[in-house]
Amino acid sequence: PGGPPSAPSNSSAGYASPSENNSRKPSPCLASPSSMPPFSSLGWTPMHHFIHFTRDVCVRMLSDQPLNDALPAIAGGRDVPPAHPVMEHFRPAIGTILNTIVDVFNRLLVESGAKVWVSLRDRRADGKFHTFDRAGFYNPNRAGTSQPLEENWATIQLLKERFSSGDCVIMTGIGKKGWHQLQNDGIYEENKSVLMGAVIAKEVKGDLITNGPLCWVLCVNSATPDIFTASHKRILQGCNDSLSAILNVMLRSTQLKKRK
Repeated sequence: PGGPPSAPSNSSAGYASPSENNSRKPSPCLASPSSMPPFSSLGWTPMHHFIHFTRDVCVRMLSDQPLNDALPAIAGGRDVPPAHPVMEHFRPAIGTILNTIVDVFNRLLVESGAKVWVSLRDRRADGKFHTFDRAGFYNPNRAGTSQPLEENWATIQLLKERFSSGDCVIMTGIGKKGWHQLQNDGIYEENKSVLMGAVIAKEVKGDLITNGPLCWVLCVNSATPDIFTASHKRILQGCNDSLSAILNVMLRSTQLKKRK
């Protein structure tokens, strides 16, 4: 399993076709932009806490299953290691999740006219974070020159540093503090505003839930400078926790199958 890590899936990358849009209708619970109250009045912090707590309950339910952080090795003749096989199996579902995140942020930014695109990077056996999939408004040609993020680069180090102090999302972008310039930044300039989130594996030790390794990096990107606020961070924190629940089930999937 595992195709080229930079190649977007047919289901979620680039500018979505009408058929794709029809197959991915927004959730009925999402209000239309005209009916939403002012963004500043929405209580996103309690929602983040709710999702965070829900994720922790999921992890506790799996507490008897050991965390398996082993990643598929690089296959013979391949330069790039594959993604986790369970992640590959659920690529269409993950693509739908990324498109939903795009929909949420585009609705919130409707008055500014800014558009976003979302990427999910996963840590592979080479220790680098490769792009697994993208969704939203971006140039699909960027896949051909995409580079993985390395753990010792400033952006990942800043993300891990902020996470260790209790903040799982950073606001960054081209030219901002801690940003590691990549080839695509100069070509497409679609990362002028970036919310970057850390998706972490979790373990249960007694009554405590402890942090495992950084496994996925979730980014909401925009070509519009300085478009995100602290309130947008709260929303991505909730998205992080939701994906963390999926990640922690995935990392225990082998043990769960054996138990059946």
